[in-house]
Amino acid sequence: MADALRETGQLENTFIVFTSDNGGERFSDNWPLVGGKMDLTEGGIRVPYIVYWPQGMARRGFVSEQHCLTMDWTATILEIAGVTPPTGHKLDGVSMLPALRANRVTPSSAHALAHEAQQLQRALRVGACGST
Repeated sequence: MADALRETGQLENTFIVFTSDNGGERFSDNWPLVGGKMDLTEGGIRVPYIVYWPQGMARRGFVSEQHCLTMDWTATILEIAGVTPPTGHKLDGVSMLPALRANRVTPSSAHALAHEAQQLQRALRVGACGST
């Protein structure tokens, strides 16, 4: 994908995010996290994301502990594109653009994270975490 974007001169003006919906499946190694897919331990609900955005990111190689949900990417991408959801349409996520631009955890984008897995497992996380 990046090669095609580079060949057409669009790579430097493209926002790319690579992530997963939850932890690795049974053949994955989530070390140092415990657990995996369909599990509410850290290995199941703590999933990394990688962002490539040359036009908008302030610092290359930045590592953030900003917690988010997959639905936050919808709100983030819409804001980057300058698109406002139709009146009356409430997004499930919040934009992480302030966190991406500031290279730090932003309390304004922190919200409760609710998780549910097999066998009626449930977890709730409220509040922001620190950044590195």
